[in-house]
Amino acid sequence: MEGVGRGIAPGFRVTIDPTEKNGLRVRSQVMADKPVTVRRERIGRRVGHLDDQDVSRLNIALALVMGLAD
Repeated sequence: MEGVGRGIAPGFRVTIDPTEKNGLRVRSQVMADKPVTVRRERIGRRVGHLDDQDVSRLNIALALVMGLAD
């Protein structure tokens, strides 16, 4: 996990590097510091998926953002 840009605390953006297994074509970031809800109808096609390690990193970042972890 790494912070990106000014004013972003490290650990709140989870960087995912593209691999053949995850299906991403470019380095991507999950913005755990900006959770939003989206109606199911507005969700487009799948662009990739997270492996267990990336899901764990995201869970930690979300817990920090929501104040559920130290």
